[in-house]
Amino acid sequence: MLALEIDVSELEAPEPMRVILSTLTSLTRQQQLIVRHRQQPFPLYHKLRELGFDYQVRQHDEHYLITISHGD
Repeated sequence: MLALEIDVSELEAPEPMRVILSTLTSLTRQQQLIVRHRQQPFPLYHKLRELGFDYQVRQHDEHYLITISHGD
C-alpha cells in the first residue's frame, strides 16, 4: 500500500483538521495517509468514522502518528 505522509504538528487549530480532511479527498483505496500530530485529535477521529475511514494511532516520541485508510 502506498503511503502519503503529512506533518501537521506545527499548525494551529483548526488547520490540522482542514489539511487532513482536504488530503483525504484525493486518497485512493490503494493509499494510506500517515499524519504526524502533536496531540490526539479526538474530533478528527469522530469525523473519520463518519466518513468511513479506518485509523490507527501510535505514539512516537512526543508526537502521534495516525495512519488513515479507507474502511472496508
